Amino acid sequence: MPGQAHSVNVTVVEESLDIDIRFGHAEFADFYAYNLVFQSTSLDEFDVSLTRLGTGDIDLLLISRSLFGSLPLDGIVLDTVSRITKSVNMITYNDGVWHGINTDHVGIHFALTSSVPDPHYREVLLVGDGPLVITSAYVLIKHFGARCFYLENTCTASFQTMSDFIHSVDVTCQVVGVSTDRHLILEGSISCIVTDVDTEEQDDLQDDRRKLISDTLDSIVRERYGSHRGVFLNLGRPSSSEGKAGWSALLDGPFDWSVVELPTLRLATVPAVWEVLGCEDMAVFARVTPSEGSWIVDETVVEH
Repeated sequence: MPGQAHSVNVTVVEESLDIDIRFGHAEFADFYAYNLVFQSTSLDEFDVSLTRLGTGDIDLLLISRSLFGSLPLDGIVLDTVSRITKSVNMITYNDGVWHGINTDHVGIHFALTSSVPDPHYREVLLVGDGPLVITSAYVLIKHFGARCFYLENTCTASFQTMSDFIHSVDVTCQVVGVSTDRHLILEGSISCIVTDVDTEEQDDLQDDRRKLISDTLDSIVRERYGSHRGVFLNLGRPSSSEGKAGWSALLDGPFDWSVVELPTLRLATVPAVWEVLGCEDMAVFARVTPSEGSWIVDETVVEH
């Protein structure tokens, strides 16, 4: 329940103003009667921000996704997901220790469980090799029993890096290279596709990766897996155009699949931030439709 009003100072480490990272917090601030203040800082001032976090001048550091892989993480204790994926969204300070936290895995887990009843994503196509794809692979292996990953760009360093990462999480996973210049032969059903390619790139109708996804979906129909519930995590940065993002439109055919795009994932990570701030009554919030992009308070829960 709401407590006494006080200010919460959050500093965002960013290259330019990251509007999305500030998205979805207003409902929580209103409910808990917090005056949420966002400040901006650059990567060059990161050490200064850590010092201010340690002295209590700020309450929380949020990291813009564009800076993943650029942060100097020496001296920061990483949670398990951050350590394995090398992706940190949030930094806190407790008892003399800085803690790095990955909140994307919470949003990805939420997206997968809320999209398909009793989900089991055994076979997965990954298109891209950025932090969100890496974190998705981790979640799929650890929580959903994924055992086979199809990767693009078989002969590239990124393929080997992703393959090594998958095997570092579970050495028994199978990794299969695929490309658009040969027919996809699927022994089973791909039930999850993950990409972090920017949606502006997805608008290119000649992009080979578009053909790869299209061929994969066609093979599912051809092999009579069309009734299988799957999910497409289209986590590329959205463009300014409205409607389904890029490759999401490929599922407008005979597919009983769910599409989760980056704005929904960002919304799903917000509660993790507020739990760190000491707000534990997350059950009072119910997510409205992703197109509305906000949270509402469930008054029936509040009454209890």
